[in-house]
Amino acid sequence: TRGSELLTNNHAPELRQAYGQVGGLLAGQAWTTFVDLASWPDSLDFRGIAGTTIMRQTQLRYSDTFGDGGLSYSIALENPNSDFGNGSGDTVSGYERYPDLVGALTKKDDWGHVSLRGVVRDVSVENETTGQDENEFGYGLSLTSKLNVGEKDNVKLRAVYGDGIGRYLYDVATSGRAASYNNGVLETHKAYGGYAAYQHYWTDNLRSSLMGGYVHMDNATELIGTTQNEEIWSGNVNLIWQPVKKYKVGVEYIHGERQLDDGTEGDLDRVQASFIYSFN
Repeated sequence: TRGSELLTNNHAPELRQAYGQVGGLLAGQAWTTFVDLASWPDSLDFRGIAGTTIMRQTQLRYSDTFGDGGLSYSIALENPNSDFGNGSGDTVSGYERYPDLVGALTKKDDWGHVSLRGVVRDVSVENETTGQDENEFGYGLSLTSKLNVGEKDNVKLRAVYGDGIGRYLYDVATSGRAASYNNGVLETHKAYGGYAAYQHYWTDNLRSSLMGGYVHMDNATELIGTTQNEEIWSGNVNLIWQPVKKYKVGVEYIHGERQLDDGTEGDLDRVQASFIYSFN
């Protein structure tokens, strides 16, 4: 998806993040404010499990804290992109009237943290054959948490829901389906899901994570057909050895299943071994 605004917004040569920050003001390309990286399950697979958000994009973000009580907030204007499916025979293109408005409110304490995040976005299409425009607003909400268990173990949780949330939920982004268009009708899609993960440290350098995720998509089948993903499940378990901060090696087992709107089902199993060296 190099160069795609639906996901990581990569380019050739690869440019993942490029931003400047002065105080609480950030400008440039960075992880969307909608994603809570601190509650991201520890997977060797960059894609991870179902229910995540994987998106970096251009934005203008301001962050600050409320006193010294561990409560912080961020608010951002981020790059918009109208992701939709065209079920008509006409030539239809997407455009955006406003930037995406994204916000986050996070509470941190000794027990961990909890974060509420939201996005409001415009989805607009132009039928180049008929000259007709259609517009809809979409939104999404995400509640995430990392809960400390004992000295180093933790539980990571996420619940997400939206109507027209589209690319702000990875499993929807891969289909490009915040909405569907056909014969002058534009209808946003509801989607919900989440994940749960438990991380256990066997020793200071050896750890494992067990995680599971799920996403459900209510597609406008009357507009786009029944060959779209309706449900996705996945589960991962791994063993990771990390003797120093920048180096880790591990093995991970992944199982996934999906079902289309027409009832077609599929599954996969994969074993992944990884050697990772971080330069940052």
